[in-house]
Amino acid sequence: MTDREKTLLLNCMRENIGDATHAEDHIFRVTNAARDIARTEQGVDEEALFCACLLHDIGRREQIENPFRPHAAVGAEKARTFLVENGWSEAFAARVSQIIAAHSSREMAANGGLEEKILFDADKLDMIGSVGLCRSIAYAVQAGEPIYDARDLAQKPSPDGGTMLREVENDLAFASGAFFTRRAQALAQPAFHLTFAFLENLRETMSERAGEVE
Repeated sequence: MTDREKTLLLNCMRENIGDATHAEDHIFRVTNAARDIARTEQGVDEEALFCACLLHDIGRREQIENPFRPHAAVGAEKARTFLVENGWSEAFAARVSQIIAAHSSREMAANGGLEEKILFDADKLDMIGSVGLCRSIAYAVQAGEPIYDARDLAQKPSPDGGTMLREVENDLAFASGAFFTRRAQALAQPAFHLTFAFLENLRETMSERAGEVE
């Protein structure tokens, strides 16, 4: 890949950032994790994977504006159009688009190629561990959500979000058991332990101190 092509990709990514939890730092962590995973696999199309990593969240803004527009599908089409308009071949653009379209769906990644699985794994690694916790908390703050509420004291959080605790537990549930590659599975283990410990401590604190003041 030429310096010009890399600059075009970076500019496209930066111009399409939708929110703070899916900003440039997230994109770089996912890209570097994907490269780490790719080194342990055979037959990876590294250029297509690299492009897909840099552009995988360029549909976030559209999803924020309209939740019925899934960012993976929107981003896949935007990436295909961008690549073709900037000199990449139709075939290459279509392949990158396929990889992006699958990054938020375990089923689509499972039915896709190795590149789909690697991007899926790399993206999910950023949902757990210390960074994942920071992102879940930041998302909750951004959405104006409390740390927890009365429903969280009585039962496990529902998948609709609504509190920071639910954001963390839902991200953890989505990432648990999701990894396709051995390298991602190994990287995930300490991150899972940290996240579980955090949630255990939070729930213990909730049970001791939460509730109305009498």
